[in-house]
Amino acid sequence: MNYEMTKDGHALFLVKLFGPYDIPFSFADRYSSMLQFQDKVKTQLSIPADGLPAAFPAKKFFGATDPAFLRKRCEQMTSFFNGFLADPNVKNSPLIYGYFREKAADEASKETIDKFIAFLTDK
Repeated sequence: MNYEMTKDGHALFLVKLFGPYDIPFSFADRYSSMLQFQDKVKTQLSIPADGLPAAFPAKKFFGATDPAFLRKRCEQMTSFFNGFLADPNVKNSPLIYGYFREKAADEASKETIDKFIAFLTDK
């Protein structure tokens, strides 16, 4: 399963990404938080709405807790964020990895993200 339901009824998505050198790490977050994050990054880095390989998945108001929908949504999030990190401006920004570190799915992912941040800031 690529998601879990929180006590308050929200879906927490587990997203597997590939950072520099295609090293994998995972993060977990809610849809609304991911939406705000990608909006903020696009604004800070002046990325046009059509400047990314994939659009952020649209909000769904009805049936948003259906297991089949949630699995599909997780696939969409994984695709979006891997495309997002493929953008050179995004991929090379240590600020981006701060978000992923905060939302790291496990200790191994957090350690991997720390290595990315160190690598990017020591360039």
